[in-house]
Amino acid sequence: MATLENTLKSFINSLIKSKKSNSTILAYRKDLLQFYDYLAEKKLTEFNSITPEIVDSYINKLSTEGVFTLKTVSRKINSLRTFFKYVLRQGFIKVDPTTAVKHPKIENKLPRVLETEEFLKLLNLTKDNARLNTIVTVLLQTGLRI
Repeated sequence: MATLENTLKSFINSLIKSKKSNSTILAYRKDLLQFYDYLAEKKLTEFNSITPEIVDSYINKLSTEGVFTLKTVSRKINSLRTFFKYVLRQGFIKVDPTTAVKHPKIENKLPRVLETEEFLKLLNLTKDNARLNTIVTVLLQTGLRI
């Protein structure tokens, strides 16, 4: 019988073999180890014991602790979904407990516009460097965002 820990290791190895970026692999590993710690707190050690309710309670805990932004929580959900798709393909579970999990609603903020004073200070800072001043002027005049 496959353990959570061994399956996590083989999942990470599969990410490496599929040539995922190092940052993706690190993020998945960290996210899944945090979930593993949560399961250990609940004394859950087998795949059969992981239900949609357990996954929901974990996501709710992440959302309400105030430690993670909603974007981070959403990324952690993606990590869990990818992991459980892998576990499902391996035949360790019959039903994916993450299918009903919904991503938190993330509001897109409007871009902040520079005040006239900020605009002028930026131009003043670059006045001695013609190249930099030209770049900043183009960005400011065209409305391009950095």
